Amino acid sequence: MRDPEERRDPPKVLCSYLGRGADEKRPFRFIWNQSQAIATNLYLMLYPRQCMAALLRQRPELSAEVFKILGDVTGHELRCRGRVYGDGLYKNEPKELARISADAFIKHWSDLAAGVDKQPSPSLLF
Repeated sequence: MRDPEERRDPPKVLCSYLGRGADEKRPFRFIWNQSQAIATNLYLMLYPRQCMAALLRQRPELSAEVFKILGDVTGHELRCRGRVYGDGLYKNEPKELARISADAFIKHWSDLAAGVDKQPSPSLLF
């Protein structure tokens, strides 16, 4: 008999997918999963794709920089990718979140640029 429970590796980063925020306030929050927790369905679990995963395997100390770059994503960029419901509740689906620009990552690590073009969602490295 198969175990019905899903088995996953802990994600590197979590992101809330419902939130409120206007102007510079960000509606979604990125969480660096240093505790290696498996998230509930209240969060999007972000796993690095091939080129970013390889970089973090070689240099795990760069995780803090990756998290800082995610923290610099503006509220405007987060809001314009998702959808809005009544009373200013924003929702971000994984495909919408994947459209956030990878430019800041490539600015820090130019060798990632080659791997970005090969990705199904070319703009984000997660």
